[in-house]
Amino acid sequence: MRSWILSLCLLILVNGCQRSGLSVPPGLEHDPVWTGKDGNVGDDAGAAVSDAPTIIPVINAPIGQVASVHTALRFVILDFPLHPMPQIESRLFIYRKQQKVGVVKVTGPSHGRTIAADLIEGEANHGDQVRPD
Repeated sequence: MRSWILSLCLLILVNGCQRSGLSVPPGLEHDPVWTGKDGNVGDDAGAAVSDAPTIIPVINAPIGQVASVHTALRFVILDFPLHPMPQIESRLFIYRKQQKVGVVKVTGPSHGRTIAADLIEGEANHGDQVRPD
């Protein structure tokens, strides 16, 4: 009886782990980064070779967000939870809803995953995205 239950569990485990191919997650059907092609998705996506360049996302770019703003002294505190910290003296751009609204110059000091930056031009609000251009 015990071996019968063990074989049934093993059969269910093997059946559940079996995949017929790599499926595209919902919402990424037309994402060129996911497919590695020029937007072709489906069974023939891996078969057709395109002359269009493959889009590769930049993972090591310092992408963060504005954690706090001091408008009187024109500096901000930037938070980089998932990406590397930017280098001191580097210029980053502030985006709000995909529109560039300001420029900051990273000055330091840093503490953990946050770093201070001077607001060079434009404006910044809490939650704005900060990234290189």
